[in-house]
Amino acid sequence: MTPTYDQVMGWKPESLGDIASAARTLQTDLDAQAPKAGDPVINLTTAEWKGLARTAADGRAESITRWLRSLSDQYGSLATALDNGKTAIRGAMTTLENQKSTAAALGYELRTDDPAYNVDFEKATAPDGAKYDKDTATELQQALLDLGRAADTAVSDTNSAVSAALGAIAGLTPASIAQNSSTIDPTKAAPDAQAILSGTATPEQRARFERAMQLTPEQLARLQLGQPVDISPEQFLYIKHATGAVDVGNGSLSGIKAFEQFGGVPAMAGTRGALANGLQILSNKNIHAGGLQGGFEALPQTVKDVLSIENPVVIRDNVIAVNGLANSATVGNLLHSGDSRYQAGTEIDRRLGELGRKYTDAMAKYEQEYYGQKIANGFHIDGEVRYDANFTTSGTAHPEIQEILKAVGRDKMWVSDAFAGPDGADFIHDLMTAQWDDNGRAAGTLLTVSESEARSQSFDIPPEQRTLGQELDHRTAERSATIMEAIARYTGSHDGYNALMDIPGMVDGKSAGEVNPELLRTLADSFTPYTSELGGHQDRSLPGFNDTLDSNLIHTPGTDNFEGSSRIFGLLATDEEAAKTFYGQVYADIASEVQTYADNPAAGDADLRLKLISHLRGLADEGLLYAATDRAGDEFAAAKSAYELKSKILDDVFKVTDLGTGKVTDGVPGSDILLDHGKDALKQTLLGEAPSSSSEDFSPSKYKAQFDGATGENSTAVNDLLIAITEATEGDVRSQVDPDLAEELEILDFFNSDGTLRSREEIVQAGNVSEEDYLGKIRTIIEQRAGVNSNPDNIPKDYQRVWTESEELGTKWTTLNLP
Repeated sequence: MTPTYDQVMGWKPESLGDIASAARTLQTDLDAQAPKAGDPVINLTTAEWKGLARTAADGRAESITRWLRSLSDQYGSLATALDNGKTAIRGAMTTLENQKSTAAALGYELRTDDPAYNVDFEKATAPDGAKYDKDTATELQQALLDLGRAADTAVSDTNSAVSAALGAIAGLTPASIAQNSSTIDPTKAAPDAQAILSGTATPEQRARFERAMQLTPEQLARLQLGQPVDISPEQFLYIKHATGAVDVGNGSLSGIKAFEQFGGVPAMAGTRGALANGLQILSNKNIHAGGLQGGFEALPQTVKDVLSIENPVVIRDNVIAVNGLANSATVGNLLHSGDSRYQAGTEIDRRLGELGRKYTDAMAKYEQEYYGQKIANGFHIDGEVRYDANFTTSGTAHPEIQEILKAVGRDKMWVSDAFAGPDGADFIHDLMTAQWDDNGRAAGTLLTVSESEARSQSFDIPPEQRTLGQELDHRTAERSATIMEAIARYTGSHDGYNALMDIPGMVDGKSAGEVNPELLRTLADSFTPYTSELGGHQDRSLPGFNDTLDSNLIHTPGTDNFEGSSRIFGLLATDEEAAKTFYGQVYADIASEVQTYADNPAAGDADLRLKLISHLRGLADEGLLYAATDRAGDEFAAAKSAYELKSKILDDVFKVTDLGTGKVTDGVPGSDILLDHGKDALKQTLLGEAPSSSSEDFSPSKYKAQFDGATGENSTAVNDLLIAITEATEGDVRSQVDPDLAEELEILDFFNSDGTLRSREEIVQAGNVSEEDYLGKIRTIIEQRAGVNSNPDNIPKDYQRVWTESEELGTKWTTLNLP
């Protein structure tokens, strides 16, 4: 996993320069001493020493001199590797920092603790008049992510270069003279750790401490795959003794306070993250060091005590008591300072995560049940009453729980197990419905899945032929699918959807998007790779998502009604920014599929593409109406709200600046697909007709008809899609239809001189064909080009299938009488 911005900025590459200077000093000393190595022997005259022994001694002296000179050269190479690494890492850090500033100047703030490098639009800091633009956000996020990866690569390259130089030194050094230079000395662990805790550590001590807490990229990859990893006993003991020394303390600090303060001063920056990495290494059962093994018992006693607290939550006599929260939050804060790549199903994450789950459940229970029952003095944290008889508070448990969640949420091994486990749905509910004071940002860490994590680049490579990196890529995608499928199963269920759309207690019936907009925006980002899957498409590059045939998450069991997907679409429209992200991807997918289908409607998979276009359009229409209906007071208000939000989203996706000309801007989703043709037609297709101008003129039945295809094959849903496909058709269409039809269409001015189709407006305005006749002709064109592999007449059926039940709408939108 890519290190976060905060982690990258915590690096201190200048310390490499300090070590390089020491290496060059040693090189100079070796150069000076090399000629003197044989002086005691060589300076003896032949009269003082002669014979065979003298010859051997002279040879030995010359060998030592050559060895010292070679060793000097290798220390020079080590110093060069360190200096080059310092420059490369600092350069990568500066470039990343500058890109963050560039994004901020445009109003997009980087989530500095997010390994996916997502950005949030902050209107207050944006230039005057600037609005959220999905394409800009995507480009900035990708640029920042690439630079984060580049910084990580700079560290890996430096590590490889330094390791190679150390290996060369080790290879030159005779075992009788020196130990292997890569050996870690456990006896120095306690003095190093205590000096860092006291703020008196030397650069050498800090460098030794940080190096001992590191694993190689290959070792990290194997841990993330759940494979055994061998480290030296010396390294394991160094980590164990060092973390134990922090626990013992320095006289003024010990126990949990020592862990809280460790590495907190600027001079010790970098050592705090190293300590966190060391605790992860110690508590990973896949770490082996000779006869030693990682696991919970290897951790320092104080950390074990914090994570083993009895009765972390007690519910008795109308009181919810939360115990040990402050200490658990301290551990969470420490772990969050480390490198997320070390968080691979470790015992420290699992134990802390389980505490976080229980604390979150307690908070949600109080907010949604006890508060609603007006139970006063009902919530205690570590012995302190947080809510008094008047339900005023000096602070909730949110900040402490958030410290835990933002740490353990990065361990996707644990998250996938927690979400897929027997209490997974309850946990997801609590995360999404607690009234977080950061609007759900920390809780959203558990729901974060990036495009690169979701999609396998190795799905078509047999497992036995995959490299380590390819296997990690594929397993990461499978793990991401487990997380997202668990979320989809809960949010797409009847009970889950209703619970998230009507949260009781303190928030008085608000939806998850209204209560926790940051969390919902994160979830929208995480669902974007899976939009087509929710529309019924099976994508092999998303292994593990909805692959269980007898338990399809997008349908109500025993049906093919897309109710599961409809609820997910509805939920993701309860926050406007989340809707722009998710629905923007949906509409971009539709644009891509429309163009692909128009290019070759006779392709073997053309019918599947037509189904996907119809399904996604139906889901988008229905999802926006779901969310609007939940907020609106009547049917007209819901229809108007859904239409207005859809219009905003489509404006962002297609960038149509003038609906009369269809002029567009390059570089947005879909623009490279439909540039110069079909963009306005597709936008108008997806937008549909606006509701009437007032509630008095509003006709629910007419509004329904344009969506569900109730008027049959001539419904808007059918005709508009046919027009959009036709407008997207490129090349010589005249030669692709029967000669008789081509001749008839030629007379009606359907073609340009090169055989390409003219636009709808050009054809109809020429006056040779009516609107109704035009629709009939384009249907015939598409049918002839499609042959037997796809049938546009199926659009109504495929579109209407999405609207078959509309269970949640059916209980509220009574005027439309949706089935």
